Amino acid sequence: MNLTVNPLRTVIGDITVPGDKSISHRVALLAALAQGASCLRNFPAGRDCRATLKILSQLGIAHEELEPGTVTIFGCGGKLSAPSQTLDCENSGTTARLLMGILAGQPFAASIDGDDSLRRRPMEHVAAALREMGSAIFPSNGEKDLPLRVSGGALIGRNFAPDRAGAQLKSALLFAGLQARGTTRVTEDLPTRDHTERAMRLAGIRLETDGSTVSVEGGQIPKSFAVTIPGDLSSAAFWMALAAPLQGSRIILHNVGLNRRRLGFVDALLHMGAGIREEVISCDEGEWFGNLDIRGDQLRPFQVQATDLPSLIDEIPLLAVLAAKARGVSTIRGASALRIKECDRITATVTNLQKMGVEVDELPDGMTIYGTGNLNGAELQSYGDHRIAMAFAIAGLLASEKQTLIHDTDCIAVSYPGFHRDLLHLIKDSVRELAFS
Repeated sequence: MNLTVNPLRTVIGDITVPGDKSISHRVALLAALAQGASCLRNFPAGRDCRATLKILSQLGIAHEELEPGTVTIFGCGGKLSAPSQTLDCENSGTTARLLMGILAGQPFAASIDGDDSLRRRPMEHVAAALREMGSAIFPSNGEKDLPLRVSGGALIGRNFAPDRAGAQLKSALLFAGLQARGTTRVTEDLPTRDHTERAMRLAGIRLETDGSTVSVEGGQIPKSFAVTIPGDLSSAAFWMALAAPLQGSRIILHNVGLNRRRLGFVDALLHMGAGIREEVISCDEGEWFGNLDIRGDQLRPFQVQATDLPSLIDEIPLLAVLAAKARGVSTIRGASALRIKECDRITATVTNLQKMGVEVDELPDGMTIYGTGNLNGAELQSYGDHRIAMAFAIAGLLASEKQTLIHDTDCIAVSYPGFHRDLLHLIKDSVRELAFS
């Protein structure tokens, strides 16, 4: 499917975005290991999260969804069943990496694979750390990454201080640590999202936090739990980016996750001069959530450094679009990890912006954008990447003139299958602005 959009002058509306993808993977995997039935409300329909549920079924974990978005998972008390077929993670790197940590401690062998895009993304840093704990994890085709074979067994807790900060690596080690003898400790140079720690505490797991170090004692079985998954801030970011540079615009986002380690995009918009009001509804030991009220205004340029990346890595293509709408020079550095996502997001973003008439310099670890406040509609590629597709749908709506055509937007269903519906809802008074083919 292709998506065609025309410039939009103002937007007013409200949106409830789907459940947070990062949280959903984690609570589903934790519920599978728990003793008893866990209820996950607001579980998203995106292909990534559904791949996780499918894999759990292959591992002997039953689940039911009696109404859309409410999933009950019947846990195994820590003892999964050996799968009869390869576990296909499809496009989900989170599924693959966290699953490696879980399978590392199970008494059977299993194979993990994914689509062509996932096969190009790094897994060896997770596999190498798990091998230190005693698991046998090796690629099946002579390469370093997927497909790979995990032969689980007795694990020993270790101390880790990864050179490369990553919430997925940390989470894989914590999941493995639950099944290990002794204590597993992970120390981070830069704080990454803590969804796994919050979910584990919800399930009764005892974790210790000392500064930048989190520790888990092995031999713990999660307890069943009930959770309402907050709205995905990364999905909400697209609507924030639509409203922020359009003066007179206002969008209210309901029940969005407000985890302190995920608010980098909100902070960046505030630095750019966007009008944002945050209403916190819940701030207990679980996930924070609340409402965000965004009002459009003229934006200023910004600078992003490596230390900013853990809290806004997924939103960099959107920030680059907004940099074009600001007047002045914006720079993004330290983002080389974007080159090994579903596509090379640095090159994809630079190429599409240049096609829209924006002056951009591509850097090894980012880009410099010379914003003039103007974008011109153009014919663009999604590169098979859901975030690129959605970011440039927003760019087309923010264009000053001309129509924008984005090819191959089916990939949006990976994380936000309701994106087109919500976009139509927001501009329901201007339905002619959209066309699908």
